[in-house]
Amino acid sequence: MAASAATSGFGAVFAYESAADGFLALGEVLSITPPPKSRDTIEATHMMSDDGYREFIGGLRDGGESSLALNYTEAGSTLLETLFAADVETFRITLAGASTVIFNGIITAFSLDEVVIDDKMAMSLTIKVTGKPTFLAV
Repeated sequence: MAASAATSGFGAVFAYESAADGFLALGEVLSITPPPKSRDTIEATHMMSDDGYREFIGGLRDGGESSLALNYTEAGSTLLETLFAADVETFRITLAGASTVIFNGIITAFSLDEVVIDDKMAMSLTIKVTGKPTFLAV
């Protein structure tokens, strides 16, 4: 039996692009959900479609949404508030194996998670992709 080629997510980095400094990593990221791509379908059924089955053609593609969970820090919260106030930003996810996903997006949700007496504080972020995301495998 062949050995698995699977890798751990540990070491993945989520970064935003700064005009002055290039890509800067967000701190204390707990989890990253990369944006899933999807595609609409357009019905193209006509009176002579084979055996009465519906036919479809491909429609517009959607870059999806990316989400993150992070430890709450004052500095991180301030940075995310600034990014939330901005329009389109460029983001990069670098996987542990060095492959990357780069996309433009708009932060659509930023929240502090439930604050409880016996756990750390965390925050969540959702980014809507605008345009085509790029996946670069290494």
